[in-house]
Amino acid sequence: MTRTARSPRLMAHISEPFVEVETGDAHRLGLEQNQLIRLQGRQGEFLGRVKISHQLKQGSLFAPIHWNNRYTKAGKIDSLVNALTDPVSGQPESKHAPVQVETTRMRSFGFMVLQHQTAATGTGMSTATPSLKTGEFPHELDYWSRIPLNQGDCFEVAHSSELQNTPLWQQHLQTEGDWLHYEDPAQDIYRAACFKGDILQQVLICAGEMNHLPDREWINSLIGQPVNPEERLALLSGRQSEGNAQGKTVCACFQVGENAIRQAITEGCDSAESLGKQLKCGTNCGSCIPELKALVNEQKATSTEQTTDAA
Repeated sequence: MTRTARSPRLMAHISEPFVEVETGDAHRLGLEQNQLIRLQGRQGEFLGRVKISHQLKQGSLFAPIHWNNRYTKAGKIDSLVNALTDPVSGQPESKHAPVQVETTRMRSFGFMVLQHQTAATGTGMSTATPSLKTGEFPHELDYWSRIPLNQGDCFEVAHSSELQNTPLWQQHLQTEGDWLHYEDPAQDIYRAACFKGDILQQVLICAGEMNHLPDREWINSLIGQPVNPEERLALLSGRQSEGNAQGKTVCACFQVGENAIRQAITEGCDSAESLGKQLKCGTNCGSCIPELKALVNEQKATSTEQTTDAA
């Protein structure tokens, strides 16, 4: 991530460490898509999101190797790798590591979106610096991952107790500015947004369940920008305003969102190639083609189920 992490556009594609689990293994272990799980190994542990996959051999897992201390607390897969290296090349034993899969017990899930701090220079220009220095990252929380944005940083977080009661949360709430708050104790939902004039500076959102969290990409796009009254209300309600419904970025090269891809599939695109012709996704680096194929196959499976039910 010494190069790719410097590009907010590339980092928008996959925002957190993940572990792919074969479909049958996921069913046997009672795992759900995007669930936060722990891999316990002889050397250490790893926390990441579940990605259920048809492509793996049963009994095997896959996790990306590139996450490091600047971008995650517990999502570093090298913490599971045995400290053995090839005597000639120095290559570590990174292709094989026995692990035990464990579910986690998190009380609260959320994210923090923080605008970059700006400072004037001697030339009369201003420079942007990261919202938090490395030593100030939310290490007190059980889980976090960081995504750089054009105007700030987004931290995905989870904790074994309520996030809004942690010192880190309270510290950010003391930031100077105009604060708006929303709280629903019955569902453990808390949302707060800080403005300086009409510029959005911070967003703090947490909930007792992951599916109660709003779309991050929409909120990430607002940080450091003027926000109108309609968007302010949308922030507190957790529902994005009309015209911002891109959804999760699938193609980082051409900034094509999942919602546009699903719509194209519904309208007749039945392959990654046809999606590329219509939306350009998958036609540059090609790294999103497996995800495009998965979305097409998912739609086909859904259509088959609906046809069977109708019959």
